[in-house]
Amino acid sequence: MSDFTKPSTGDEVQPMRSSFMHKNMPERTFSARSGKGDPDDDTKVNVVIEPSKPTPTWRQSLLILVDSTWFSIVSTVVTIWALFGQDIQLACTDKSTDGIFEGLTIACLAFFTLELIGTSIAKPDDYFMGFYFWLDFVATASMVFDIPQVFDAITASMGDDSDAASSTTVLKAGRASRAGTKAGRIARLVRLIRILKLYKQYIARKEELRKGNLVVEEEEEENQSRVGQKLSDLTTRRVIIGVLAMLFMLPLFDLKGGYYDEPLGLDYYGLEMLHKLHQAGQDAQYAAIYDSSVQTFKSGVKASKSSTGGKTTHKIYHLVICDEVIISGAHKRPDFRKDLETLEYAYTNDESTCISMVYFDTQWESQLQAILNIMRTLFICIILLVGAMSFSKDANRLVLIPIERMIKKVRMLSDNPLAGSKMKTDNEGEDAQYETRILENAFIKISSLLAIGFGDAGAEIIGENMKSGGNINAMVPGRKMYAIFGFCDIRQFTDATEVLQEGIMEFVNSIAKIVHMEVAMHGGSANKNIGDAFLLVWKFPAGTTAADLKNVDSLPTEKRDAIKSLADKALASFIIIMSGLKRSKRLNRYRSHPGLNERMPNYDVKMGFGLHAGWAIEGAIGSDYKIDASYLSPNVNMSSRLEAATKQFRTPLLLSKNFVDLMSPSAFSMCRQIDCVTVKGSNEPMGLYTFDTDLTAVDSGAEQGLTLNSPSEKEEQEAEIITYSHHEYTDEFKENPDITKVHNATPEFLQKFGEAFQAYIDGDWGKSRDMINAIIEERVDSTGEPVRDGPSETLLEVMARENFQAPKDWEGYRALTEK
Repeated sequence: MSDFTKPSTGDEVQPMRSSFMHKNMPERTFSARSGKGDPDDDTKVNVVIEPSKPTPTWRQSLLILVDSTWFSIVSTVVTIWALFGQDIQLACTDKSTDGIFEGLTIACLAFFTLELIGTSIAKPDDYFMGFYFWLDFVATASMVFDIPQVFDAITASMGDDSDAASSTTVLKAGRASRAGTKAGRIARLVRLIRILKLYKQYIARKEELRKGNLVVEEEEEENQSRVGQKLSDLTTRRVIIGVLAMLFMLPLFDLKGGYYDEPLGLDYYGLEMLHKLHQAGQDAQYAAIYDSSVQTFKSGVKASKSSTGGKTTHKIYHLVICDEVIISGAHKRPDFRKDLETLEYAYTNDESTCISMVYFDTQWESQLQAILNIMRTLFICIILLVGAMSFSKDANRLVLIPIERMIKKVRMLSDNPLAGSKMKTDNEGEDAQYETRILENAFIKISSLLAIGFGDAGAEIIGENMKSGGNINAMVPGRKMYAIFGFCDIRQFTDATEVLQEGIMEFVNSIAKIVHMEVAMHGGSANKNIGDAFLLVWKFPAGTTAADLKNVDSLPTEKRDAIKSLADKALASFIIIMSGLKRSKRLNRYRSHPGLNERMPNYDVKMGFGLHAGWAIEGAIGSDYKIDASYLSPNVNMSSRLEAATKQFRTPLLLSKNFVDLMSPSAFSMCRQIDCVTVKGSNEPMGLYTFDTDLTAVDSGAEQGLTLNSPSEKEEQEAEIITYSHHEYTDEFKENPDITKVHNATPEFLQKFGEAFQAYIDGDWGKSRDMINAIIEERVDSTGEPVRDGPSETLLEVMARENFQAPKDWEGYRALTEK
C-alpha cells in the first residue's frame, strides 16, 4: 500500500482485503492473467474466447501452392534466369534467337506478377505490403525494361524533339538509351534479393520438416531462438536496404556514372578527322567538307557536354588544325588549374609535320565533380552512421539491454538479497516471447524463490555468493545478532493431520498465509516452517548490543523508539493473527468439518504463541547437500518453551520479561505478569507475562455457510484475508480494531491481579488466593459469559499443591517443570 489514511482515535477503521490467499489455492475455476500489475496474482476473470473465423478453402489451397517445394524450385529457376538471361543472350547467341529470349522474359514477368498477387492473397498479414512485398514489386517491375519494345519506346520518348534530324537530338537519344540501359542493370540487381528470400523460405521449410520428423538425430542443429530469428531478420533487412541504397545512389555522385552526359569520343577522334581532312586537299570540294566538319566538331562537342549540371562546359577556347588557328585563345590560361580545369588534345602523324591541338574549358565539370565527391563522402558517412546505429539499436534492444537489466538485478541482489521477492516479471510487449525476456523472468522467479526459501536469515548467503565468482559457497560463517524471536504452534495438529490426510497441506498453508503476512507487515520475517509450528524473527537495527537491550530507556531517542516500536509490532502481529484465524472464512470451513468435529468435538482452529528477545547466531546449518538458514541460540529455544508453556497456563500467548522490558509504556500497560519461573538449563528467574484476549468479540464468518468441498468462484473470493494492518497508526494498540476488540482486561482488573500476584511473589499465598478468587468471579467475555482465566487458575493450582502455604525456601519464583 502506498497511500493510507491514518485514523484518529475512535474512528472506525475500514478493513483492507488482501488477495494473498488466492496465490496458492487449488484452481477450480478458469483463471487468466490480466497482464497488468502483479504477474503472480492469478485474478479470476470471465474470459470469452471468440472462435477465429475459418480460412476459406480456396485460400488454404493457394497457401499450400505458394509454400510447396516444387513451386519454390520453379521460382528459384525463374529468378536465376531473370538475373543472367539477358547477359547469356548477348554473350552466347546472335540476333536470330532474340525472339525466344524475349518470350522467356515475358514469361518470367508473368510468373513474378502471378507469384506477387498469389502470395499477397495467401499471406495477407505476413507478406502483403511488407518489406519483402515491396522488394518483389520492384524486382518484378524491373523486368519491364528487359522487353525490347518497351525499352525502345521509353528511350524514344526520352529523346523525342521537334528537330529529330539534328545531330544534337541524335546525341540526346543515344544518351537516353545508355541511361536506360544503366538503370535497368541496377534495377536488375534487386532481383538478387529474391534469392535471399527463397533461401529463407527453404530454411523455414526444412525446420518445419524437422519438427514433423519423430526421429531426431543427436547432431541435428538446434532450433534458432526467437531473439536470433528477430535479430537475423532485422540485420538482413538493413543490409538489403544499405546495399540497394549504395547501388542506386553512388552513380549519382559520378559524372561518368550514367546519370549525367558522358563523353562521346568526339573531342579527340573529331580532331583526328579534321587533321586528316586538312591534309587531304585544299580544292573547293574538300574545303567545303572541311568547313562543315569544323562546325560539326564545335557543335557536336558542345551538344555532348553543355548540359552537364545545367551549365555550359567543355567549351573550346583554342583550336589549331595543322598549324592553322581556327579559334584563337590563349592555350594556357593562367586562371585555370592545369589538368583539373583544362583538357587538351594534340594529334599528328608521320605524313606531315603539322600539329593539330584543341583546348577545352572543363572548369565547371571539375567543380561539379568536386561537389559530387563531397556529397558522396557525406552519403557514405550517413550510410555508415545509420547502419551502425540501426545494427547497434537492434542488438541493444534484443540482447544487450536485457543482459544489462539482468546484471543490474544481480547487483541489486548482491546489495539486498531479499529484493528478489519484490521484483516483478514483465510478460507484456513485443519482446515478451523472446528468450532474453524469458531468461530475465526466470531469473526474477528464481531470485524470488531464493528470497522466500532462504528468508531473512539467508540474506547474507545469497549476497556473498552473488558478489563472488567461482563455486557456490553456501556455508557462510555465522554472525551474532540481536532480535525478537516468536514461536507459534497449531493446536491438535496430529489429530487434524490424521483426519484431513492430503488436505492438511492446504490447512497449514491457510494458517501460514495469515501468520506470515501479519508478521511481514509488522517488520518481521518468517524463518522456519516446522510442520505445525513457525519460527518468526524481528531483527533489531544493525549495531544493537546486549547493553542496549538492558538499558533501552537510556538510549538515544531514535534508537530507543526503533527498538520499542519493533517490540510493539511483534506483539501486535501475534494478537492480530489470533483475530485473523478466528475471522478467516476459509478456516471457518474446518470448524464445521465433520471428520474434525467427530474426532475433536466443537473443533476450533487455535494456536499458541511465545515471544522472547536476545542474541542468536545467524547463519547456514547443514552441508553442501542441504542447508537451512536459521538461528542458533538458547533464546530461540526459549521462545519455543514459552509457546509450549501456554498449555500449562491455559493462555494463547506468553511473553518473557526480556521482551516486555523492550515494549512501549502504552503496550506494556495492557499486559500482566502471571508468574516468575526458572526453566530447564537455567537458574536465572524469568518473569512470564500475557496479553489477555477475548476472541468471542471477533466475527467468525460462520454465518457465511461456506463448505470445504468444491467452493464456487464467489466463495473463493470471499475467502480472502481481511486485515486492518495496511493502515498506519499512531498507537496501534489503541486504534487497530483487531487489538481493541479482543483486549478484555480492564485497568481495574490488571490492578487487582497485580496486587494478587505481588502477594504470590511475597509468599502470602492465602491472601493471593482470596484476591484471585474474587477477581475471576467478576470477569465476563463479550457475550456476557463468565471467563475462565487460565493464568489465575494455574496460580491457584500451584499454590494449592502447597496448601496455599509458600515453601520455606520460597524466593519469589518456581521451577517450570515442563518444557
